[in-house]
Amino acid sequence: MDPNDRVAPRRPSPRDPTIVAPVDRQHSQRPSTDGRRKKVSRKRLFIIAGVVIPLALALFALSWFRIIGPLAGVKNDRYQAVFLTNDQVYFGKVISMTSETITLRDVYYLKQKNGEDTTKTDQSSQQVQLAKLGASGEVHNPDNEMRINRTQVLFWENMKDDSQVVKTIKQAP
Repeated sequence: MDPNDRVAPRRPSPRDPTIVAPVDRQHSQRPSTDGRRKKVSRKRLFIIAGVVIPLALALFALSWFRIIGPLAGVKNDRYQAVFLTNDQVYFGKVISMTSETITLRDVYYLKQKNGEDTTKTDQSSQQVQLAKLGASGEVHNPDNEMRINRTQVLFWENMKDDSQVVKTIKQAP
């Protein structure tokens, strides 16, 4: 037979036993891979949810309580001045801030030389001195650390090393 001769394919008869009918994939009894895909994607979803959701909650909680990262704007090598709503000012090093409190360590405050409160008299005629918390003869003898309610804070600021207050603090015994 010549290879260039082509034989037309024979048309199968519907009753020919050698012909296999096409398989209807929707109704076949062979297990489909679609079910496994759904199970795998659900499993992945549960794994991702089990990791991502707790991680997101932990980051939210940490940022809410401001535990992560450095204190925003606080220069650790400097003293800070904290101004309160009652006109009192405290100087010290901010060591922590939460949504509710600011914690100062190595705390100083302004005190009138004659012992009166600095908020009760005319401030232009006052002679004030810098007093260290816990070393100024307070009756209750506090530690040199203070927690201030954030609702009582007007603002706070970093002080430069050449400020008069910082110079006085550094000269103190």
